[in-house]
Amino acid sequence: MAAQYRAGWSGFMELSEFTNTRGEYMMNNLSKVLQGRRKTKGLTLLQVSISSGVSLPYLARIERGERFPSARILRKLANPLDFSEVELFKLAGFLSRDDSDERADRIKQEMKKGLTQAIAALALLSAKIDSL
Repeated sequence: MAAQYRAGWSGFMELSEFTNTRGEYMMNNLSKVLQGRRKTKGLTLLQVSISSGVSLPYLARIERGERFPSARILRKLANPLDFSEVELFKLAGFLSRDDSDERADRIKQEMKKGLTQAIAALALLSAKIDSL
């Protein structure tokens, strides 16, 4: 079977070099994360393009998973999308995750769970107040 190649930050690389430990393509995960953050912030591709200085067509290709951004491009995208450069570099696989990342993930999950419980309690309280 012939190897598949994709343009990367240091020329053309085998697609296997873009996989993480779960065998998922990091570039597709990164493109989904970037697109999700942009949409969550209510920004258009044009707005991100203007604020980052990354061309609109190139940004669209990154989001579609057709291009893998270089470290230079990630630096440009970090601020408009409210990422730290280190966070984007880790998502892109330029830096490895460490124990502190795992702890931060657990804390975020616990905070989300607590927030969900608080919202449910407020909804119940609101229903009781409405019934008075």
